[in-house]
Amino acid sequence: MRLQLLVFALVTLQSVFGQVQDSTKTVKVFIDCPGCDKNYFRSNLPYATLVRDRYVADCHVQFFSQRTGSGGSKYEFHFIGLNKYSSIVDTLHFSVPNNTTAHELRKKQLHYLKIGLVSFWVKNNTTDHIAVMLQQQAVQPEKPKDKWKNWVFSINTSIYTDGQAAYTNFSNNNSVSAERVREQDRIDVGGWYNYQRKKYILSDPDTVVYNIQKSNAVDLTYTRALSNNLSAGAFTNAGSSIYNNYDFYGTLKGALEYNIYDYAESNNKQIRLGYKIGPRFNDYIDTTVYNQIEELLWQQTLSTDMKFKKPWGNISYSVSWNNYMNDLQLNSLNNWVSLNIRVFKGLSWRMSGSFRIIKDQVNLERGEASYEEVLLQQTQLATAYNYWLSTGLSFTFGSIYNDVVNPRFGY
Repeated sequence: MRLQLLVFALVTLQSVFGQVQDSTKTVKVFIDCPGCDKNYFRSNLPYATLVRDRYVADCHVQFFSQRTGSGGSKYEFHFIGLNKYSSIVDTLHFSVPNNTTAHELRKKQLHYLKIGLVSFWVKNNTTDHIAVMLQQQAVQPEKPKDKWKNWVFSINTSIYTDGQAAYTNFSNNNSVSAERVREQDRIDVGGWYNYQRKKYILSDPDTVVYNIQKSNAVDLTYTRALSNNLSAGAFTNAGSSIYNNYDFYGTLKGALEYNIYDYAESNNKQIRLGYKIGPRFNDYIDTTVYNQIEELLWQQTLSTDMKFKKPWGNISYSVSWNNYMNDLQLNSLNNWVSLNIRVFKGLSWRMSGSFRIIKDQVNLERGEASYEEVLLQQTQLATAYNYWLSTGLSFTFGSIYNDVVNPRFGY
């Protein structure tokens, strides 16, 4: 049996919380991890001062996460040295299963934070407070057989209701999914059914208006890696929607995607160029504005998706052009953007939005919509575009070194 040494840089700092630490021995750390339990890190990370601004930090820690095929998460921590620590750059990885509790996750995150900060403590001559344990480990046992063959299944259902004297709302949402994720390919299967009923009682007690919406769909996707930058895929889906005038629709598309960067770098940066093409069959509830009750069309889509996450912030942008090939004038152009940028010390700007030019509403019902249908949004209406936009600034100032944790009254 061959023995291997796994170095766990388990940092046991020889201090008691509450004891005053020498400020010259601490490393100022900016943790870039939205949603993480930073109070837990503050309470359990001696000889490191968590600061609110990367411009005064010695170490910028970026957390990245991606969903694994088993439904868990794979984390990647980037440790970026600043100022006199600029020569230190390191990356650590770990994975957790999908049943990991919040406490188990934050303990794991803290463990890897300590390991990553070892290099900073060494450079700062804080070695008197570091103990390294070398743990012997026997040869790894043979990996157990997976009776599920990498498949993961999920079933979800929910009911929601609200109301008042003149209004009631009831909705039921259900979904099922199955996926198998491997290094070279993945299969995703899913289906959902949504039902909503709204009841309005008008001033006339005999006048009751109902708005009932039903929709359902099933999807099947297969994608396969052709190289470190190129992938191919097949996409099919089918369903129905009262709001969109579909008694039934079905599509089948083939696709190619090229990532300018290696897929292994997808956590940090992506520029993906994609093309999809295939037939679509529509069976309409009511005759459309093009006098069709059913039709077979061919669709194609060109898309570009970009994503960058840097120490100064992150940016994502997506643009796609879709059209029905029987008539190039039946097309749409979709744009989506998300920005989160640290402008300068303490000031951050965030913005997200979408703008879509629409010229391909082949499913619209013939005739004018009634006032009731418009006000209650019972049917899709003709439009040349739609959009939404959100933006804001945040500015923080004051002490950047306060590591005190006081959770009273939920703070």
